Amino acid sequence: MFVFLGVTNDKFSKEQIYNLACNIYANYKTLKVVEILLFVTRFEAGRYGRFYGDTSYALVVGEALNKFMVEREHYYADIERERAEKKMAESLKDVITYDEYKRIKEAEGEKVSETLDEMFGNSK
Repeated sequence: MFVFLGVTNDKFSKEQIYNLACNIYANYKTLKVVEILLFVTRFEAGRYGRFYGDTSYALVVGEALNKFMVEREHYYADIERERAEKKMAESLKDVITYDEYKRIKEAEGEKVSETLDEMFGNSK
């Protein structure tokens, strides 16, 4: 990534690059290697703004990572929402209304309670 950005040892010291790497590790420990590669690819493509050879490269990378983290959060939230919707749809697959239940039971010759009190044995 630094080579792509033009960050070389004559422009930035190894210590500066190391400090940025430590900062990324300290603040973004939840990132998987694949996600870091995705971030770098998107960063290099200009998705998070331009670098312009700024000497505050650590701030530029940090800001870009923050944008990436928001995208990542939305991505995982969408996956979780889709899973929940699928689970709900699956659980409702065999659901019937009370009227349908009543018709089935009456067709089987059973008496079906009409009120909640009758259903739960709270007759007066």
